Amino acid sequence: MFPAHVTKLDSGAYMIQSTGNLFASNESMKNKVDKKAENICQGKGFTDLGEKIQAYNQPIYVSGIVTTSSYKTFNKTIQCND
Repeated sequence: MFPAHVTKLDSGAYMIQSTGNLFASNESMKNKVDKKAENICQGKGFTDLGEKIQAYNQPIYVSGIVTTSSYKTFNKTIQCND
């Protein structure tokens, strides 16, 4: 899995995304996002504004053959507590 990616939204909230292959568990992706959220909010806690898991397929070229590969993302939007 790649490190969680953070985007600050205009509202002051943050959208955090974790990406993994088909073998990455939903729980491990969620834990990675929650750990990043705690770091962003500097231990003050946060409010969960929504989360979702999405799966994607994309064509890939391997050894002269075009086939399909899958990956998934876990997205969570948070607001840091004051």
